[in-house]
Amino acid sequence: MKALQASIFLLLFITSCQFDYYEKPQFFLTQSDLEYFEFPTGSWWVYEDSVSLKRDSVILLSSDKRIIEEDEIEFVEELLLNRYQSSLRGAVIGKFTAKSKKYIEWKEEDETSLEELFNYENFYEDKYTYLPNDSTKKHKIINFIWENKSHNIHKTAYTKKIGLIKRESENTAWRLVKFHINDK
Repeated sequence: MKALQASIFLLLFITSCQFDYYEKPQFFLTQSDLEYFEFPTGSWWVYEDSVSLKRDSVILLSSDKRIIEEDEIEFVEELLLNRYQSSLRGAVIGKFTAKSKKYIEWKEEDETSLEELFNYENFYEDKYTYLPNDSTKKHKIINFIWENKSHNIHKTAYTKKIGLIKRESENTAWRLVKFHINDK
């Protein structure tokens, strides 16, 4: 009988204990985020610098969405990793994060070249433009200004389902001249 009483007491004690369960906040990429940054593998873009007349061809080698949930991080976050091959910069990794809405880019062989390109939350949509492959339709663009770690100011413009269409700094003025977005 004492064993039964002890068991009942132990069971009541355990069920009355409150466990602090902490659920980490979760951040996921939105459809709008993906329309600016996610493209099918093999899609390509050609840019020309109107100052130097150099051209840069960029092809998307891979695109991968990942969920980051590590013990030392206090939240769960989805991110998009794009791996590009640029004719001028070589292999480049681009990362867009759901929580901070930041796009970060670095050369694949040198993560110390990590460069925060912009804070997505500071964009504004107010302009339309024609694109090289489609002069019959105006495309809405987002514009924003960012500063890299060398304190150079850059102006960029993106459009949905096409990506980067313009990137300017005090020494360069890159414009999209050709592109092809593969079917998914």
